[in-house]
Amino acid sequence: MVKETIFWLFGYRRCDYCYEFSNSGWCDNEGWWYCEECQMNCVMDVWSEDPVPAESWLQFGSRKVRQLPGVAASQLLTCGCELVKLSGQVGWMGGHL
Repeated sequence: MVKETIFWLFGYRRCDYCYEFSNSGWCDNEGWWYCEECQMNCVMDVWSEDPVPAESWLQFGSRKVRQLPGVAASQLLTCGCELVKLSGQVGWMGGHL
């Protein structure tokens, strides 16, 4: 009881399914609290007999095309930051010559 009270003070609760202490989880509609792992297992139904449908090559390609602008912007921003950092170092080193 003391251990559970101390854990509760630090934001941990005991999962009603696996009885482990965790600080991340959710209450269901009936007020039972489940840790994140148990909740995800219930939502995802990991032990289901039905296979997850595979993604077709057309869906995969369209998803990658939609991600392309974000990836390109991220790469340009990273390259620009590295260029600014390098030019600052070169300028600092040039001032010391």
